[in-house]
Amino acid sequence: MADSWGFIVKLLIVSALLAIAIKTVAPELSVPETNMSALLAVTLPPLGVGIALGWRAWQGRSPNQPESKQLESSQSESNPK
Repeated sequence: MADSWGFIVKLLIVSALLAIAIKTVAPELSVPETNMSALLAVTLPPLGVGIALGWRAWQGRSPNQPESKQLESSQSESNPK
């Protein structure tokens, strides 16, 4: 349970730092207000997530299964008793 709380605290800290960075740095960036900018802002995040999930699926590891269990299951499949 302590690991869960530690992860949540780390996530909140990273989120707060990202929000501060966006608030202070983003106004300095000159992003043109075009349809292409909007299209990229909308499509790139889901595309990145899709690539990451596809990579995990291609490697044969489910998102909820730890690597150690995956290694155990693959070893037991290759060496039947």
